[in-house]
Amino acid sequence: IVERNDEQLKTETMMIDAKMLAETGQDEEAARRYGEILSRDPQNAAALYELSRMAASQGLADSAIRLSLRAIELDGDNIWYALHLATLYRLTNQTKEYIAAWQRIVALKPDVIDYHYELSNAYLMAKDYKNAIATLNRVEKMVGITEPVSTQKAKLWTAMGRNDKAMQEMEALAKSLPHDSRYNGILAEMYMSAKDYDKAKECYDRILAENPDDEYIHVSLAEYYKAVAQPRKAYDELRIAMGQKSLSTSSKLHILTN
Repeated sequence: IVERNDEQLKTETMMIDAKMLAETGQDEEAARRYGEILSRDPQNAAALYELSRMAASQGLADSAIRLSLRAIELDGDNIWYALHLATLYRLTNQTKEYIAAWQRIVALKPDVIDYHYELSNAYLMAKDYKNAIATLNRVEKMVGITEPVSTQKAKLWTAMGRNDKAMQEMEALAKSLPHDSRYNGILAEMYMSAKDYDKAKECYDRILAENPDDEYIHVSLAEYYKAVAQPRKAYDELRIAMGQKSLSTSSKLHILTN
């Protein structure tokens, strides 16, 4: 039980009235009421936060940020104030401040996985790929290897020109989910692009062993044998692919026209 004196009760009643005025579209009256609250209690972080939200909705970004910062100074542990400030920095394209805001949010709530993703995206906006990857590595330690994290890290490594690291990420993902042939397929395509045909063949063989009915595996093997100058085997794989009932007619027509 938290005791309230008469002044505190009066302020809380005024806060409820101001919120109701704002919810019913009476913004000027609501703003006036929040001003009265701050006159009574200059340390009222909630009133500053609500005024910041109103200012933001009216396109007054600088005022909204200033009010939000004052609210956070008074109540630094309030996650909603921190999230609101991060949104304001994103809307005003203040990348450095946006990153700092998400660093603060992650520090406040380190167990919320989505906040780590947002921090990684903030680093990505600044093209700070190294810290974006480091943030995702922390997520991976918390939840294990997952498709969203591994594929994002692979893209970041590729953007840094580290195709070898990108392939390592996809290799780890493929090994962690051996029954899902998609990742071996993606990895095989990466190896094919890098002209590492032996590695690509290993991926295709894993797909064939795990899922021999995969409708595209023989098409992929045909492309592989074509790349390594074995046209007879490429033709044989195409014959098998064309006999697959699971392969759509449109796909077969595409193969024939090529």
